[in-house]
Amino acid sequence: LVVSSLIGYVEPCGCTVDLHLGGIARIATAVRRERTLGPTAVVVVGPTLFEKKVDAHRVAQEQAKARLLARSLDKIGIDATVLSPNELLYGRSFFDEVMGEKSNLDVTANTNGGDPRIIKIGKLKVGLIGAVEAGQDLPSGRSTTPVEPVIKAARELKSLGAHVIIGLGAMPRAQLRSVSKSVSDVDIWVLGDHPKEETTAAQFTDGYLVEAGDRGRNIGRLVFFNADQSGPLTDPVGDTARKRRRLEGQLRIARIMRSAGGAVVTAKIAKLEADLKRLDTPPTDGKRFEYTLVPIRQALVRTAPINDWVDQYNDSLKALNLAQAGEVKPVPKGTSGYVGREACQDCHDDAVTFWRTTRHANAWKTLENDQKTFDAECVSCHVTGWQAPGGTVLGKVKGLTDVQCEVCHGPGSRHVESGGDTDLIQLKVTESTCTRCHNEHHSPKFNFDKYVRKIVGKGHQMR
Repeated sequence: LVVSSLIGYVEPCGCTVDLHLGGIARIATAVRRERTLGPTAVVVVGPTLFEKKVDAHRVAQEQAKARLLARSLDKIGIDATVLSPNELLYGRSFFDEVMGEKSNLDVTANTNGGDPRIIKIGKLKVGLIGAVEAGQDLPSGRSTTPVEPVIKAARELKSLGAHVIIGLGAMPRAQLRSVSKSVSDVDIWVLGDHPKEETTAAQFTDGYLVEAGDRGRNIGRLVFFNADQSGPLTDPVGDTARKRRRLEGQLRIARIMRSAGGAVVTAKIAKLEADLKRLDTPPTDGKRFEYTLVPIRQALVRTAPINDWVDQYNDSLKALNLAQAGEVKPVPKGTSGYVGREACQDCHDDAVTFWRTTRHANAWKTLENDQKTFDAECVSCHVTGWQAPGGTVLGKVKGLTDVQCEVCHGPGSRHVESGGDTDLIQLKVTESTCTRCHNEHHSPKFNFDKYVRKIVGKGHQMR
């Protein structure tokens, strides 16, 4: 089982319907179920504890999440990990405190402290080798160029009887591909850096690539058959799916050309249709694996005690974050502060009336429903003027809850005081204003031209 790129997520964001997958307590349930089916190993490929540095008021929450994740992974029981530079964002001493002996599970080949190894899954011996970018400061030491250490580790593991070798790559896809071209003994690579949610393994140089997505929204499942046999490892189901997609594409083009192509194109269509039919039953013999992307759905019951730990973490956020919140920044002389929608409505009644029908008008309510009004990670996109002069900080949001006019148009106090001087307000709203919150993590299907039409009505221009 593969858990990749957790980047500090302990539960789903839930901002949109398609983000309801995930959660460390549900991952634990999924792992427990898989273990009832047969011998099972779990690998974790970073970045794991953190995605990036955050503002000072969020540090305490980020560190609390890291502690919760490390404790939960220990409870789940993992067999190997590859750590990333992100794990050290708050220093080595914090990492050592949080991870403790779990860092001994690191199988990275190109650092002094990593330890590629064989793990046994039933009778199967699986060699695990980690690879990270060169020149990175990691918990296991500073990384060197990965190719030679990975080649050496793969040969050693083969000599020790590894039936299958899996490479865990905490590096960008392009760099991992470059490494794979020089390493012939790795059967399957797992991508940890910005992995996509791929339902099948992809062909990758002489082997395969697995991408199980990020934030714990899915886990990747590799099931091996006859893997102790000699010869190359194959992926009949995946290979068949790839051939099918290729043939279906060729068939669509051929059918478009049928009217102008005559007998030659007709014959080609018949051949493609016959080739497709032969793909109905993938081979089920030989040394092979099957890969499945397993979604971590809300229907999965959260495993105790991790379930309780997550609830305790959420309950702690009010006190934890209020202690870090600080005060609303004063408005510098000659600049504007925030006035709230009521002041806007005096002159823009049509626009505010329409706004009340949009989802932006219920942004704060969604946090109340999920008891997230003191989650510093969530609040920023559900209030107006977050961390801005004259705006809001955690616990001080009165009059500026929801995604109001000034989120898009900027602070409006001077505009109001002037009686509507348009030089004192932002009229044109660009896509970059929206993507501060509608980013790949919170709104992966965001389309500016499509979405903006849902939030503008009478009194607005489209651009």
